[in-house]
Amino acid sequence: YGTIQYPGDNVTLYRLTLTGATQLPTFEADANFDYYNNVVITPDNRYAFVASRYNGYLYAFDPWSGELVESGYLGTMPTVCGLSPDGRWLAVLCRQNSFLELKVLNLADFYQSESFSVQYDILTGTLGQDATNLDFSPDGREVYIPAYSQNRLLVYSLEDGSSQPYFQTGSGPVSVTVDADHEKVFVVNTAGNSITVVDQNAGTVTQKTYSGITFDPDNAVVTVPGAHAAFVA
Repeated sequence: YGTIQYPGDNVTLYRLTLTGATQLPTFEADANFDYYNNVVITPDNRYAFVASRYNGYLYAFDPWSGELVESGYLGTMPTVCGLSPDGRWLAVLCRQNSFLELKVLNLADFYQSESFSVQYDILTGTLGQDATNLDFSPDGREVYIPAYSQNRLLVYSLEDGSSQPYFQTGSGPVSVTVDADHEKVFVVNTAGNSITVVDQNAGTVTQKTYSGITFDPDNAVVTVPGAHAAFVA
């Protein structure tokens, strides 16, 4: 897993073992990071990716040595990155002219050339401050993005970049989580103080509202495999 120095230009990765965590060499970028930025690592631990909200660059580096592999301008204010479960796609949310834009890169191309190639550039049509994270369908074919201004969970195909039928959420969705058993999708709604639960097997959408509770944009649901329970702070 990786940690980002904020404000700063350092990314530190750790290797997890049964006896604890071992710190790996630090990656030093040429730009600072924001607290919305995160680190993602390919399933084979060959590459790590991080974007800078300040300079608009995407960085790929060797997680074992901390050495830069590639960097390139991605767009205005890139925030969170996400890797599809099958490791085929790298998705990055950017704030372009106050609107939220999704950049999708094909990692098969990156493995061959070690250069960035944007496969899909999708303007979501929703305001730029909406989503604090994104997530993927269990089969890695679709990406989910909360749309705060539309009260929707947007869905895009990773096979052709097309828009798919969306899910109606509560007021002000900001984060999305696909549960560990791949059965449900949870959306935190800050304006409505509610959780939207999408049951992918039953095809139902339910809203759970909590009176007297206020969710922050950084809050997100986490689940435990087989526990049939979800947690949110």
